[in-house]
Amino acid sequence: MKKHAAIGQRIKELRERFSKETGVELPQQTAAKRFHVSLRAYQNYETGERIPPGPVLSKMASFYRVSIDHILTGEKYLSQDLLDKLEKTGWQLDAEFKELFLIWSDLDEEDKREVFKYMKDKQRLSELLHKHKK
Repeated sequence: MKKHAAIGQRIKELRERFSKETGVELPQQTAAKRFHVSLRAYQNYETGERIPPGPVLSKMASFYRVSIDHILTGEKYLSQDLLDKLEKTGWQLDAEFKELFLIWSDLDEEDKREVFKYMKDKQRLSELLHKHKK
């Protein structure tokens, strides 16, 4: 059994669920391109050979509309325990990052959607302002 088989299985299930729910086929090759990794790297994620690095996990979580915690543990919310485990595996997490995710874990689903919408709107506004300055 692969070291990270459960994580790989969740990643595979998320990809398959996306296809089923949207009616849009999402083969591994397309998923790899979507997350800016090679096909081989993506296959390693789904088989549990490797855990995706932080930026890839973030893209997956955003695309599949789940938490990073869900991908890593199957749990719905990020916890201090998981943050500690991530740091032990070499992730560099600053205090603000930890605080943000601990606050996030205390929000209900509706509040999370509102915060996420605000963040996306803020990002779009920043992009528009940046383009306008050029």
